[in-house]
Amino acid sequence: MRSYPRAFFLAMLVNLLFFGSMHLLMVPWPLYITSLGGLTRDVGLTTAAFALTAVLSRPMAGILSDRWGRRQTMLLGLLLFTISPVLFALLHTIPLLILVRMLHGVGIAAFTTAYIVLMAEMVGTSQRGEALGLAGIAPSLSLMIWPPLGMPLLNRFGFTTLFLLAALLAGLGLGLTLFISGRTANDEEPHRDPNLAPPDGRFLAVLQQRCVLAPTITTFTLGVAYGSVITFLPLFTTEQSLGNVGLYFSAYALAYAVSRMPLGRLSDQIGRRQVIVPCMAGVALSLGLLAFTGNLAVLILLGIVYGVASAGARAALDALVVDYAPPEVRGTAISVMYAGLDSGIGGGSALLGLWAEYVGYGGIYLTVGLVSLAGAIAFLMLTNRPLEPAITCID
Repeated sequence: MRSYPRAFFLAMLVNLLFFGSMHLLMVPWPLYITSLGGLTRDVGLTTAAFALTAVLSRPMAGILSDRWGRRQTMLLGLLLFTISPVLFALLHTIPLLILVRMLHGVGIAAFTTAYIVLMAEMVGTSQRGEALGLAGIAPSLSLMIWPPLGMPLLNRFGFTTLFLLAALLAGLGLGLTLFISGRTANDEEPHRDPNLAPPDGRFLAVLQQRCVLAPTITTFTLGVAYGSVITFLPLFTTEQSLGNVGLYFSAYALAYAVSRMPLGRLSDQIGRRQVIVPCMAGVALSLGLLAFTGNLAVLILLGIVYGVASAGARAALDALVVDYAPPEVRGTAISVMYAGLDSGIGGGSALLGLWAEYVGYGGIYLTVGLVSLAGAIAFLMLTNRPLEPAITCID
């Protein structure tokens, strides 16, 4: 592994704390809503409020990152993630909790958008894929650590302590971020005058560029795939009596974390396109074959394949967008692509839920396999001629 500035690893630690704050509440949250007298639909509403606000606030998060700065936008996200759990503990009515979950959604949009760009600009262009692969392992590590701890901590200490712990994790990240330098690598163009950043209306103008549009469409299909797994796989495995679905998620998370950096490095060496297309084919295959899975061993194997393939695709897609977007619109470009991811997770899950009534859960995964394959084909078609150089990407 090549050398990285100390600030890079400090930012990785902040990212781990940020997602720890979120994943710690993943399992207890539905129980908290029902403990207040909420119904299943109220659990869905609070979750939808978080996800929908994250999607809608992505454009502004990108523009803030370009105008205001990467670190400052991360601080905003961390501040909202520190405040929100405290308000969860203080407020005990569903409508107010929905409003706070919306603040929570703004927080994840602000932090994750700025974080990706900050990490990309800390390293030279020749190691960007490797760097973004390494920078993106925290969510998977967090998933392996915090959700299993959520219920034992809840049973021992109660909801209030759990919320305060989530606030503490984000608050620690907030404090550490103050020590992160915003300097760029020697071969990286410095961040330009914020007055050159695009106005709000340029969000769509950035999206229309092939160097952003192609990764966004492909990332949208990755969002559909991920949404189908986290939403419907537990139901599918129960229906098919396949055993403990948690082993699939553990295999996926471990494979994802281990694979991101080497596959990101491979994209530095042989090209982003050469990694993205085979990895998208791997995503399509691993999800399509779920429809025919008959035992737990095969399920776990497909989880490993899905983890490796999605890790490589995500790392190379992140690097591709940063490669071609000029510094003054990088935040906006990343926000466009991540809005595609969020939309795929939320919108795809909703539509697949309706589709399941006609084709069943197995049919869902055949469909998702085809959608993922379509994402690979769309990427191939949109990148069949060289992408615009960075300097002209938004002309």
